Amino acid sequence: MLVTLTNISRNKIQITPTAAIPIYGRSANNLRDHRQVTSLLNRIKVIRYGVTVKPTLVFDESGHKKNDTTYFVFGADENGLPPESIFPTIEYFCKDCSDLENPVAVYQNLPHPNLRYVEGKEAIGGLRFKKRKLLPQENVSYIVVMGITKNSPPEGIWQGFNSLAKCNRALEKTKEFWLKKSEEINLKSPDKEFNNWFRWVSVQPFLRKIYGCSFLPDFDYGRGGRGWRDLWQDCLSLILTSPEQVRPTLINNFKGVRIDGSNATIIGQRPGEFIADRNNISRVWMDHGVWPFITTLFYLNQTQDFALLWEKATYFCDQHLCRSRIINPNWKQKDNILRDKSGRTYEGTLLEHILIQNLTQFFNVGPHNHIRLEGADWNDGLDMAKEFGESVAFTAMYAKNLSDIANLLRQLKINKIEVCQELKILLDSIGKNPISYNSVSQKLNLLETYFKAVNWGITGKKINVSSASLIEDLEKKSSWIKRHIQKSEWLREGFFNGYYDNEKKRVEGKFGKTMRMTLTSATFAIMSGVATDSQIASIWKMANRYLRDKKLKGFHLNTNFGAEQHSLGRAFSFSYGDKENGALFNNIEV
Repeated sequence: MLVTLTNISRNKIQITPTAAIPIYGRSANNLRDHRQVTSLLNRIKVIRYGVTVKPTLVFDESGHKKNDTTYFVFGADENGLPPESIFPTIEYFCKDCSDLENPVAVYQNLPHPNLRYVEGKEAIGGLRFKKRKLLPQENVSYIVVMGITKNSPPEGIWQGFNSLAKCNRALEKTKEFWLKKSEEINLKSPDKEFNNWFRWVSVQPFLRKIYGCSFLPDFDYGRGGRGWRDLWQDCLSLILTSPEQVRPTLINNFKGVRIDGSNATIIGQRPGEFIADRNNISRVWMDHGVWPFITTLFYLNQTQDFALLWEKATYFCDQHLCRSRIINPNWKQKDNILRDKSGRTYEGTLLEHILIQNLTQFFNVGPHNHIRLEGADWNDGLDMAKEFGESVAFTAMYAKNLSDIANLLRQLKINKIEVCQELKILLDSIGKNPISYNSVSQKLNLLETYFKAVNWGITGKKINVSSASLIEDLEKKSSWIKRHIQKSEWLREGFFNGYYDNEKKRVEGKFGKTMRMTLTSATFAIMSGVATDSQIASIWKMANRYLRDKKLKGFHLNTNFGAEQHSLGRAFSFSYGDKENGALFNNIEV
C-alpha cells in the first residue's frame, strides 16, 4: 500500500512515521486452537527493508507437514530508503503494558531492538521511519508491501514495488484490470444505481473465488470454504463473460454428484475434487439438486453447446449412502470415485447426472407428499426438521426443472438416450408397473428400490431409453407436482405455504394474531411457474403488506414468527432481522 501523510495544520510539525502489520502466518483454525503452540513454529528474520516469517511446520494433529510458505512485510519512504528501526515481534512492540491500539514502542519511542533472527514469537512488521518535519500542507509518502509467497523470494517481489513510480504503475494496472472485469457485461438502464450495481455483480464471483464465502473466522459462518451452491452460482456471470472457460468447470462440478442424487458439500483444492463435509457431518441439503441444471441450462442457452450434455463425468462416492441416511461401515476406498461391481470406474453423461438429481428427489417425499427438507434447503437456517420436514418452495423448483429438462430434450430431437441401467427404476411410467403419485408409501418404496440397486456398486450396464417416453415421464411428474401444490398449499390468506416442520405441521399462514410468511415460498412459487397470474398479484400484495421494509425498501426473508421454532430450524433463534431470521437477502430480493 502507498500511504501519504499531509500536514493539514497551520504549523510546522515533526512526525515519527511507524507502520505496524501483524504477521499471523498460519491457519485460521489456530486462532481458536493451539495459537500459542503454533507461534513456537515461527522463524522470524529481519532484513534491510522489513520482516519475513517462515514457520517450520503446518501444524495439523492429523498429520503435520513441512511448511514452504513465507510471509513478509517490507517498507520504504518515498525516496526508497529503508526503515530506520524494525520491530519483528509483538512482544517487543507492545511489551506487557500495551496493545496494538496503543503500542508502547510508539508512544514511548523505544529504541531499535537489535534483533536479526527470532524463534517462537508472534510476529509483526513494525517499521519505524526517520523523523520528518512537515510544513503546513506539505506531504510525504511511504510504501508498505505485505506478501505471501511459496516459490518467489520476498526480496524479488519487493523489487516490483520499491518506489513511488512502481507503486503507482501497479495501482493503475490493478484499476485497469478490475474496470475491464466490471465492464465485461455491459448493461444500461434508466436507473444509474442499478447499472453500477450490475457492474459489481460482474466482479463479485471473481472475489468469491479469491476469498471464499466468509473468510473471517470470527464473522458469519467463517472458515472461507465454498459450498455446493457457490460452485454453481459462481459460474453464472462467467457464462456471460467467458463461456469457453466455464465448460471444463461445469464438467468437473458434476463429479461431485452421488449416484443417489445427493452430492458432496465441500469443494477441494483441485478441479473435480470434493469432500463430504467441512465438519465431517453427513448433512444433505434438499435444494442442491436444483442448481446444477439451472446453471447448465443457462450455459446451453448462451452458447448452444448441446454437446456438453453428452460429456462424461465420474460420480462422487463415499461412506454415506441413501442420501446420507446410512453409513457404510466397510468403506475402505482411498479415493471418492464411484465404481461398478467389477471395480471399474463408472462414468455417466452430464445429462444422466442431471436426471438422477431431479428424479430421485421426485420420490423423496414427506408425509404431505412434498420433497423432504432433510438438512435444509436454500435457507440454511431451516435445519431442525430432518425427519418429517418438507420444502414446498423447492418442490416447486424441482417441478420446473423436470419440465425444463423435457423441453430441452424435445429441442434436441434425438430418438434414444443412453443412461445407466438402474435409472430406469426412476422412470416408472415407462415400465410395466407405474405407481400412484398420490401415494407417499409407493414413492418411498420405489426410491428404496433404486437405493438398493446402487448402494453397493452399480452394474455399469447402459440402456437406451426412448426420448419421447422420457419426455412424457418427466412432464407427468412435473405436472403432478404443480397440481398437488395448487390443490394443497394455497392459503386463504392469499399466498402459498412453503414448509412443514418436524411435527408435520404447516409453517405459514395466520397463527392467532401473528401472520407467518416467508419470502422463499413467495419467490419460488412464482419462479417455478406454479403460481397463476391472479395468485402472483395476491402474493405481491401480501409480500408488500407483511414482508416489505418501508424504511429500507426491501423485503424481509420472513415475518417475525414471535417464537423460536425448534421443530423447523435455528434461524428463528437468531435476533429478528439478522441472518436467516428476517434479514434482507439481495439474491432472493431480485
